[in-house]
Amino acid sequence: MRLTHPNKGHRQRLRNRFNNGGLSALQDYEILEMLLNQSVMYADTQTTAKKLLLKFGNLRSVLNATEKELLSISGIGANTATTLRFFGACYLYLSTNADTLGAGFVTRVQIADHLFAPLAGRGSESVFFICINEKFKIVYTGEVTQNKSDSVTPPSLKEIFSIAIKMGAVYIYFAHNHPAGIAFPSKADMEFTSTATVAALQLGLVVLDHLIVTDIDSYSFFYDGKIGGAVRDFSLATKIDSVPFSRGELSFLFFPQNPLPSANLSKNRIKILAAENFDPIITVKKAADLYVLAKDSFANKKTEIKEKDIIQKVATISEVSTNNDSAEVKKISDQVSALEEEREEKPLVNTQEANEKQPEEDYDTYVARLWKKLQNKQKTAKRG
Repeated sequence: MRLTHPNKGHRQRLRNRFNNGGLSALQDYEILEMLLNQSVMYADTQTTAKKLLLKFGNLRSVLNATEKELLSISGIGANTATTLRFFGACYLYLSTNADTLGAGFVTRVQIADHLFAPLAGRGSESVFFICINEKFKIVYTGEVTQNKSDSVTPPSLKEIFSIAIKMGAVYIYFAHNHPAGIAFPSKADMEFTSTATVAALQLGLVVLDHLIVTDIDSYSFFYDGKIGGAVRDFSLATKIDSVPFSRGELSFLFFPQNPLPSANLSKNRIKILAAENFDPIITVKKAADLYVLAKDSFANKKTEIKEKDIIQKVATISEVSTNNDSAEVKKISDQVSALEEEREEKPLVNTQEANEKQPEEDYDTYVARLWKKLQNKQKTAKRG
């Protein structure tokens, strides 16, 4: 009598379910079974798949595990460990590949949403940098990983910027994970972000954000004001001519137009904001256009104020005249005469000729004065 193996046809049944219903038709351990079947030709892999999930908790953590961690599971050999790590690397690559992310982001939280899954749950700390061109297409995605759970060596800025310029990028987005920590920047994180932002600025590159990710939470340097703060401090400490942007443009590029109450964003909060297209990114071109509009608006506002005052005065005098109220007309006339006499009697503040007109303050001077005022406030606060 010929015996039939109780699990005969099991692998084919899994393949049929996948072909008919995709991954959603399979449970996590069954997905792992199909992956294990690529290197384990004949043995039953269901038990091993369940052991892996019991050890690591979920499918993503299994695929992100190190070779040493995988080999600690009975039934996993060197070839199988390599196969699982290969699939994990493929998943990570496809999740952050330019072809996948190049649909054209318009907000920082949409970029954060796409980076959250690849970074969350990783056993080692990793740094991603995404290079984006003027048309807002991702042209390069790089990763620097160090096999330690507590720290990561920052990537070489020279190398990153060389790649960005070579690929025609205008914007750079940084992200890294804290495997066993909280979504809060370390001193090294803050120094790296500040240095990267200022160095990029001098090359005409814009750092959009630096995101720190944990399993369920994240932290944004941009929405905590750290990106703008680095730019502000640099701009106040050096000549603005050293960067290819005016202070007016910097205000649009590096400061949130829609601030958030907290720089910490949960995974669900990121998804909600991403779906709402929250706080669209102001591109370099748009910042330049807004800068021109702001200058025009500033000039027009001053003109409108003068015209409004004149129109109001004319309307008042006209109304009084229409009512033939000679007493009111005389009152206004006396007030005007008194103001004129006061102006004539008041000594000049400087030695210039009385008829010499002071130059009108344009928008650039106005912005520079505000930044200077901010610098003085900072100095006062430090002395205090």
